[in-house]
Amino acid sequence: MDADASFIGEARRDQAGRRLNGAGDVNNDGYDDFLIGAPHNEQGSEFANITAGSAYLIFGRPEADWGRYFSLSQADIIYIGKPDVGVAGYDMAWLGDFDGDNIDDYLIAAYGGRNNEAVPGESYVMLGSTAPVPVQFLPDNPTGLAHKWQRFTGDFWEPNGTEDFASAELFLDAPGDDSMNVRVRYDLAANKLYIYASDGSGWEGPCTPGDSVRLSSGTAELDCRGSSGSSSGLRTMRVMWRVRWNQMPSQSLNFAIKLRAADASENDSGFVDVANWTLMGPNMYLPLIAR
Repeated sequence: MDADASFIGEARRDQAGRRLNGAGDVNNDGYDDFLIGAPHNEQGSEFANITAGSAYLIFGRPEADWGRYFSLSQADIIYIGKPDVGVAGYDMAWLGDFDGDNIDDYLIAAYGGRNNEAVPGESYVMLGSTAPVPVQFLPDNPTGLAHKWQRFTGDFWEPNGTEDFASAELFLDAPGDDSMNVRVRYDLAANKLYIYASDGSGWEGPCTPGDSVRLSSGTAELDCRGSSGSSSGLRTMRVMWRVRWNQMPSQSLNFAIKLRAADASENDSGFVDVANWTLMGPNMYLPLIAR
C-alpha cells in the first residue's frame, strides 16, 4: 500500500494495529494524536504466552514524516498492560475534554480474562497534559530502617522532550509527624541536588551528583555520590536520590510518597501521590539475647 507513513509492531504476533483510535490533541500542541493497540504484546510479563498487551500514543506532526515501517518501540508514549488483567490496548477511545482543562483526554481498555478468567477487565482514563508527569516510583525496598541508606527512584514524563525538563522533587510525607518528613530536589539545567531543611528554613545545598558530599536537613541526609539524574528516552527523565534518616522514629511510619516535576516552559505537575513507603520503628527490631 502506498501510504504516507506506516507503523510496525515490536514483536511477532503482538497484533499491533488490531485496534486504532484518534485521541484528539492530548499534548495541546495544535496537532491531533492517535493510539495504536497491540493487545497480544507480551512485554509486560515475565512469562511466555501471557498477553499483557500494549498501547502506543503517537503525537501528531506538521508532516506525516514517520516514513515506512516506523517501529512502535519509538512511540511517544508506550503503555504496558498488567499481566494479571491482560490484553491492554484491545480497545481505546477519545474522550474529548474529560476534566475541563481544554486539553483532550483518552481511554485505554484491557478486557481481562485472557490469562485468568476470574480476573475482570479494566479501563484507564488518561488525562492529556502539557505539564511533565510523574509516572513511576521505584524504591529499593518496600520498607526501610533509620540509619540505613535507602535509594528512591522517580520516573518523569515530559511531553515537550527532556530538553525542556527543569526539576524533579521527591517528598516523603509522614502524616502526624512532620519532623520526620524528607523533601529532596534535582535541578537538571544546573545538575544540582538539594534537601529541604526540617526546620522549614529552606533548601540546603547544592551538590553535584557523584560528589563525595552529604547534605543534611537536620532529620535526614542526602548522599550526593549515590544520587543521579539522567534521561531515559526522548521524553522520560529518571532521578535517583539516596537518603538516610538520622533519627529513629518512635514507631513505624507509613509515608505518603509524592513526586513533582516542572519544566522550562513553566508547566508544573504539583505534588502527585504515587505510593506509600514504610520506615520501620524500634519495635520492629529483634531483641538482643545475652549469652
